[in-house]
Amino acid sequence: GSPVALTEANLQSAYTACEKSSGMQPNMIISTYETRDLIASILQGARRYVNTMEFKGGFKAVEFNGIGLVPDPDCPKGQVFMLNTNYISIYQQAGLTFMDDDGAILSRKSGYAAYEATLYWFFELGCRRPNTMARIKGHTTS
Repeated sequence: GSPVALTEANLQSAYTACEKSSGMQPNMIISTYETRDLIASILQGARRYVNTMEFKGGFKAVEFNGIGLVPDPDCPKGQVFMLNTNYISIYQQAGLTFMDDDGAILSRKSGYAAYEATLYWFFELGCRRPNTMARIKGHTTS
């Protein structure tokens, strides 16, 4: 459908859907920087203040229902993800490995007095309980 404005009611509805379907609450929200700023302005207008949370590694996040809303530059535009990180895992084919297709890990770097190597890791993130998470999509940030 057409894009709609994101509201506090939309956020609360997605949060409640997680609680109803799984009996658990999300513990992290991910969105774009623009959506984070929009949500902060919505919450500030409604409550006259915005709480922030500080995570390990120095990250700060806007707080919604006691959980942090963290921006991600790779998040798809117009989407908000409510996640329960307890049920997200890394599934990997093998650990970190150096490429050695030609029998040597190191190769000379053309035009430099240096060597280079290629390190790769085949993995993906997977979810064990999708009903603990929600996605809001199709909203505008203006």
